[in-house]
Amino acid sequence: MKNKELSDKYCSRFVAEGLIKSALCASTLGFALSLISAIVSLSTGTKLIWLSALLFLAADAVGIPLFYYAKFRPKTMQMANRLDKSGLQERVVTMLELADEQTTLAEMQRSDTEKQLEASNPKRVKIIIPVSQIVWLLATALVSLSLNVFAAFYSGCRHDWGDWIVTQPATCVSAGQEVRFCKKEPSHFEKRPIAVNDAHDWADWAVSVPAKADEYGEETRICKNCSDHIERRKIFPSGSEGLHFSETSTYISANKPVTGYAVSKGSALASEIYIPAVFNEKPVVSIAFSGFENSRQLESLHLPEGLIFIDVRAFANCISLKSVTIPSSVTLLHCDSFRYCESLESVVIEDARQTVIIYQTAFAYCKNLKSITLPENVYLYDDAFEGCTALSDIYYNGSEKQWSEIAANCGEELSSVTVHFSKESSAPQKSESLFSVAALLSKRKSF
Repeated sequence: MKNKELSDKYCSRFVAEGLIKSALCASTLGFALSLISAIVSLSTGTKLIWLSALLFLAADAVGIPLFYYAKFRPKTMQMANRLDKSGLQERVVTMLELADEQTTLAEMQRSDTEKQLEASNPKRVKIIIPVSQIVWLLATALVSLSLNVFAAFYSGCRHDWGDWIVTQPATCVSAGQEVRFCKKEPSHFEKRPIAVNDAHDWADWAVSVPAKADEYGEETRICKNCSDHIERRKIFPSGSEGLHFSETSTYISANKPVTGYAVSKGSALASEIYIPAVFNEKPVVSIAFSGFENSRQLESLHLPEGLIFIDVRAFANCISLKSVTIPSSVTLLHCDSFRYCESLESVVIEDARQTVIIYQTAFAYCKNLKSITLPENVYLYDDAFEGCTALSDIYYNGSEKQWSEIAANCGEELSSVTVHFSKESSAPQKSESLFSVAALLSKRKSF
């Protein structure tokens, strides 16, 4: 039998086996290449699923014929050996070896082999696929497909996000929204909600209860989004009508300036004057130089907490003023500040932590002044009460020992006054020294 005749009947089985083995090897190679593509996709953040599929198809298209012709194409002697092993007992191999001989024995051998091959069923030749090839294919396919599926969902642009930008502000009644964009790929963006919050859209403040000279007022504002949200705040007492205010600066302590307003009478002619604590949202810190001098109609005076300084001749010659209470925030009563207040009968200076300084002739010639209440931390200059012939009682909020140190500066003018002490014995409280007070005074802009 010729080689071609042998191939015609049995070769298709061997070719099928070779093609199957070639396909297994090519597919294994294809899955391996797509696995590499998936790894690259995950490491670079680029979606390469299309490349994985293309590499797999290319590996099959090129690998099957390449593996077939390079390794798995059946050869005549190999097919002869396989046929003999199927039960022909080396007849085919022997026939091929004696193919070129023309002896009687060779002719008989060929004739016998041909009869056996014609009688034999080609399906007796089994297609043999190594298990290792199948295992390699399945393992590579499982890993490659898993990693490609993962890469398809989780790879992509490695976002470099910008800042969140509010596109719709949240209000007190509705949620808002903000967005951020990828710096690498602006078409990639994320959104997130902004929860309802207290970001009210307030209307302007409106006066609901006008302030009076000595009473607080009130103003309100309403949220534009929800009228149930209302804020209220106090309006400081306005003080008496006609007062004049000028911007100034004074010191609470050394190196601690306070900017605010100095007040004077302006056109105010009432017998009862209320000085406000605040004007134009700044504190009223001082009574101006000669601010109320010669206000002969002034009978009652109300000074606010927060006042720091009463300047020279601030209330001089207010001949109708009968009493005054000076708040604890005041640190300085300057020269002649209440001079010639002939109707003044009592003065109360509220107790304070800082030292209160009362300058020369601050209450000079208040001839009807009968009593004065002084804080524990006070410094009296000589002649502070010059000409106060009716002064009989001083109520001092300290001890006798402390008073003896204070009175030493006052000469004989207080020698006939009865001093009432609120404390039996007390160590002097820490307050500003005279040196720091002097430094404070030297830094004032004006008296």
